[in-house]
Amino acid sequence: MKSLVGGKSVKGILPEIEMYELCTLLHKTPSEIKAESYEDIVGLLLVHNAKNHHESEAQKKGDKKQARKNVADKYR
Repeated sequence: MKSLVGGKSVKGILPEIEMYELCTLLHKTPSEIKAESYEDIVGLLLVHNAKNHHESEAQKKGDKKQARKNVADKYR
């Protein structure tokens, strides 16, 4: 479950912090999360991290496109 922080592995994370992050992310109570299988939680985290990565890349691409447009407009 060490793949919470931006999809990166984090060593030494406290279990309480990990549970808080899962509760916040999944909008579930600790007892609901504990009732789920490890594989289900890991699968959800993989999808969540992939979605965030894709959205981040799309945002970066949009930002670069807007910056190029701003420079072009500056010299018109």
